[in-house]
Amino acid sequence: HQADLGLTFLGELDLDPAISGVSVLMTDGQRWLRAYGLTGHPNLLAALLAPLMLYLMSQAKRAGGWERWTLLGIVGLGAVALVATASRAAWLAFAIGLAVWLAALWTERRQAGQSDPPGNGALLKSRRSAIAAAAVVGGLALLFLAVYGQLLMTRFFDLDTSIEARSILERERDWGIALQLIRQHPLAGVGMGGYLPEARAIDQAARVVHNVPLLVTAELGFVAGLLWIWLTAAPFGAAIGLGKRGWQRLTPGLAPWVAIVTMGLFHGLPWINTGWRAAILMALILGILANEISSSAVRKT
Repeated sequence: HQADLGLTFLGELDLDPAISGVSVLMTDGQRWLRAYGLTGHPNLLAALLAPLMLYLMSQAKRAGGWERWTLLGIVGLGAVALVATASRAAWLAFAIGLAVWLAALWTERRQAGQSDPPGNGALLKSRRSAIAAAAVVGGLALLFLAVYGQLLMTRFFDLDTSIEARSILERERDWGIALQLIRQHPLAGVGMGGYLPEARAIDQAARVVHNVPLLVTAELGFVAGLLWIWLTAAPFGAAIGLGKRGWQRLTPGLAPWVAIVTMGLFHGLPWINTGWRAAILMALILGILANEISSSAVRKT
C-alpha cells in the first residue's frame, strides 16, 4: 500500500500515487510513489538530505562512542531516504560532495602519515569513523537498491515514458521562459518572488525554472546573477588559498556546499525564496563555511 503516513499535523501532504500531480515513478504501467517526507516535493526532500548527510558524515568522523554511532544511524537512514526520493540531481549532488569528502579524507591520512607516529590514536579513531560512515551509507543504500533497484533504474533508462517525456519538455520550456524574462528585464529582473507570475503571463503552465542561476538572474537582474556566481565560487577560492595542506579543514562545509551548488544547476532549489527549509539550510552551510574559513585564516597567520 502506497500512501502518506497520516502526519498531516506535522505538515505531511495527502499522498495518493493514483492522483494526477503527485510525483511518481512509472514502470510496467504501475505508478510508484516517490518519497516526500514532510516537504512539498521529493526533490526538495532530496535537496535537504544530500548536504545534511555530508555534514553529519564529517561530524561522525570527529565523534566517538555512542555519539558517532547515533550520527551514523541518522546518515544511514538519510541514505535510504535519499535513494527513495528518486532524485537524479540529488544523487549526483551527493556523489560529487562525497568525492570532495573522500578527497579530504585521503589528504588528511596522507599528511597524518607523514607527520604522526604509527598507531596515533586520533588518526586511527578518525579513520575508523570515516570507514564506518562510508560503510553505513553504502550498505543501507545498496540494500535498498537490491529491493527497488529495477524500479529506480527507470530514472535512467526508461526515458520514453509519458512522465519522463513530460518532465524533459517542461524543463526545456521553463529554461526558455527564464531566458526570455532575462532578456526583457536584464537590469532589475522581475523582482524577488515575481518569477512565477511573470512566467505564467508567457505560458500558463510555466513552473519555477529548474536552475538557480537562471532564477536569480531572472528575478534580480544580471548584477545579482554575478553576485550569485561570486557567492558560489568564494568557498572554492578560499580552499585554493589554503593550499594542499589546509583546504581539507573546510570539508564539513565545503562538501555540503558542493552538493547545494550541484543541485541548484538542475532545480530551482535550494534558494532563499523557494521555501523556508531551503533558506535555513543555505544559511547554516554558509555560516559553517564562514566559521571554517575564518578559523583557517587565523591558523594560517
